[in-house]
Amino acid sequence: KASPGQFVFTWLPDIGEKPFSIASDNPLVLGIRKVGKVSSALYNLEAGDEVMVKGSFGNSFHIFNKAVLVAGGTGAVPLRFLAEKLESSLILLGAKTKEELLFVEDFKQFGEVMLATEDGSIGYKGTVVDILDEFLKRNNCSDVTFYNCGPESMLVTVCQCETKVVSPERIFICVERHTACGVGLCGKCALDGYRSCVDGPVFTLSDLPKSTALGKWRRRASGKKEFIEYQKRR
Repeated sequence: KASPGQFVFTWLPDIGEKPFSIASDNPLVLGIRKVGKVSSALYNLEAGDEVMVKGSFGNSFHIFNKAVLVAGGTGAVPLRFLAEKLESSLILLGAKTKEELLFVEDFKQFGEVMLATEDGSIGYKGTVVDILDEFLKRNNCSDVTFYNCGPESMLVTVCQCETKVVSPERIFICVERHTACGVGLCGKCALDGYRSCVDGPVFTLSDLPKSTALGKWRRRASGKKEFIEYQKRR
């Protein structure tokens, strides 16, 4: 049993374990991008193979039904779970290419969907921030709640757009930082005094200080601080 925004650890004995966002809890659906040793091994599993799962971890989204969901890349994973629980919503879904868009047909069952791809292979040619910006110009969104998930530099930019029309407590972000322990001990997922594995990964923009570290820096697996490269801001 889980709530939208939470995550689980998946473990393959003798290989390792990693945290992954939940896309649905009935049955359990995870979104896994093939990157390193663990994700590659999970990616290559076949029906009937065994995987260990523990969780769920973290907090979850508060549900408000007049909602706009803004997802970039694998940020679609937790927002797919959220869309499943909402009565109706508008989903803005973006990725680099058509092939990298996740859960498009699922999202269409839950609400209206607008697509953006950076190469123009489907939908609007541009980023999900571009279609959000156009949508906000054409619509009165003063009573809307925004739910956002994607790269941190994207989150910074969409929040800048959304704060022009709603107050910060109506803007939710799901922050996916490096998570090692899941119980708030190691501090590698630190964000403005919070530990995103237990205090998050869901925050409202009002939770974070104006001089937030969001989109500026994070910690590597080693714990060393690294700076995040910004995308173009509006």
